[in-house]
Amino acid sequence: SIVMTTSVLSVRRFAASAELGKSLVHEGIVQVHDVGAHGDVPFLAMEWVEGPTLRSHLVDRGKLAWEEAWPTVNGFLQALAFAHSKGVLHLDLKPENILLPSPEKPKLCDFDLARVLAKPGGLSLLEGAGTPDYMAPEQRWGGEVDRRADVYAVGVILYEMLAGRIPGRRSPTLHVGFKVAASISVLVESAIEEDPAKRPAHAGVLLSILTPAGKSRVPSTKRLDADFRPPKLPGLSSLGKNARG
Repeated sequence: SIVMTTSVLSVRRFAASAELGKSLVHEGIVQVHDVGAHGDVPFLAMEWVEGPTLRSHLVDRGKLAWEEAWPTVNGFLQALAFAHSKGVLHLDLKPENILLPSPEKPKLCDFDLARVLAKPGGLSLLEGAGTPDYMAPEQRWGGEVDRRADVYAVGVILYEMLAGRIPGRRSPTLHVGFKVAASISVLVESAIEEDPAKRPAHAGVLLSILTPAGKSRVPSTKRLDADFRPPKLPGLSSLGKNARG
């Protein structure tokens, strides 16, 4: 597909996306094939992907059982873990930016807001850059961000896939409102912590914890309970350590 733009901000984002596309070569990431200009209008030529977005899939299916959600979760987390290993943050993760040529082989797209984590202190972004429902608090308010901002968005996406809705905000803590295996519920809760220091450090950590649960096809229950607070599991409190590495 070919996308064109004329705004100065979009031109800069296109240029950044093109550079990132050269380094992010992964089967789970939509590839950028070419960048150029048609007259005064710059464009990107990207991989064509047949299939719906995760958003349209959720609209059709509603909430998913864990065994249904896991192949998609596994696929996009592998792609995000690859990006994080390269020091690249997506910063606009949401169901609309996860394409599903098949549920087992999702592809991340729209790296227009993506940034390279070039310094230990994190990145500073313009306030409001991203999609509010999936933005970490530090990103929402224009603070410094690192890989844990993407982890927050993944937590919201996981919640939405399993509960059929995004989590409600009850200051100062987001409450997980669906019942699944305690390990999965606690992980989602830790991913959407307001304090980034309490979140898993990056997508690779999420993947390493969720993979055993995915392989065992942990069943979820149908009952929803907005006040459900799963027991804290050992080890999760330290997942945010060394997150800037």
